[in-house]
Amino acid sequence: MSQAPPRPVPKDLSQAPPRTRRHGAPPGLWAALACALLLAPALPARAAAPPDPAIQARASQAVADARAAFDRSDYAAAITHFEAALALRPAPKIHYNLGVCHTRLYRAADARGDAEPAARHASAAIDAFNTYLRAAPSADDRDAVADTVRALGGTPATPPRLRDPMDPAPQPDRPTGDPLLRPLDAIPAPTAIPAPGPAPAPTPAPAIPLSRGYLGVLLGLTSQPQLVTRTDLDGGFQSLLVLRGGALLGMRRRLALGGQLTLALPVETEKTNLALSTQTFLLDLGAALPLGHKRRFELPIGGFAGAAREALRVRAGQPLPTCAIQSTGTLVAARAGGVVGGRIGFAVLVGARRNHELGMHLTSAFHGFGRGPLAPADPNGPNACDGHVLQDVPRARFVLTSAIGYAFRF
Repeated sequence: MSQAPPRPVPKDLSQAPPRTRRHGAPPGLWAALACALLLAPALPARAAAPPDPAIQARASQAVADARAAFDRSDYAAAITHFEAALALRPAPKIHYNLGVCHTRLYRAADARGDAEPAARHASAAIDAFNTYLRAAPSADDRDAVADTVRALGGTPATPPRLRDPMDPAPQPDRPTGDPLLRPLDAIPAPTAIPAPGPAPAPTPAPAIPLSRGYLGVLLGLTSQPQLVTRTDLDGGFQSLLVLRGGALLGMRRRLALGGQLTLALPVETEKTNLALSTQTFLLDLGAALPLGHKRRFELPIGGFAGAAREALRVRAGQPLPTCAIQSTGTLVAARAGGVVGGRIGFAVLVGARRNHELGMHLTSAFHGFGRGPLAPADPNGPNACDGHVLQDVPRARFVLTSAIGYAFRF
């Protein structure tokens, strides 16, 4: 087979036949573009601008505040601080932390049976976890996050990752000191969405020791209706002084067993009137009914019984009557008797130990006395002073008393 004769080569390039020029970019431009594409990977990337230190500090403080709120189970406050940090410096882990907080609030609302808050927090948790999955698609915990999204009733933003068995196992992230990149807690298993941590139990207040006894004083006024109309005798109204003390009994110290010494002196209406005074010694048994949340108020009730003595006297400077039992001093006559009655009151306990009592007492009592001493014989007539000196004063009387006072409990 014969070969075609070779094409003659021109001796001078100027003699070469002209080529047909195509429309488009010149060959030199295509070469430059090709070189640029080849060299582009080798060119250093433009460095990102460093974050503003002031903004970084504010964001770190917001995350620190959020973690403190999370530790005390105040998840609503933690969400507020995390959102503030997210506005200052976006970071995927902040979305993760928001999802954890909303999950805790969802579980609490679901346990209470509040459907609307539970649905709202579940939706917010799903959005936060999906934002985290989109921002960190290669995160090591993405499968667990996706499972949690499904447990909350949502659809994960990305499908589960299938790892190549020939690739080495991914290494866990190294601990970092940046609070914006450190998660709060591990994602829980889908069958056990974390319940909110129990609120810290309030520190119980120190127990106040119960008092075992009391000492007090009362000032008041007595009224004897049977003597009010007497114009020749002062004794219908008497000023009252009471000294009281005793023991508080029972497991809660609500029973009181004590004694009282009373002195009742008549109010003076006329200088020439005889004055009737009364002294008593009483045994008192009662109980205190607590009122109010901290037992700051009490309603004391009780009864008493004891001995009494009343004396009839003249005012200082007035002469003794003819039938007086003695010829010196102011005493005309005296007699003994007994007292029985009941009481009710109201007390306020003040002080850190509630051992200062301010109270009011109302009593009603029945006084009964003997006939009293016989009048001495009158030298001017055998019958002028015949009988008992106090015979015109009722021997049985009804007495009302009102008093206020203070008692120290110890």
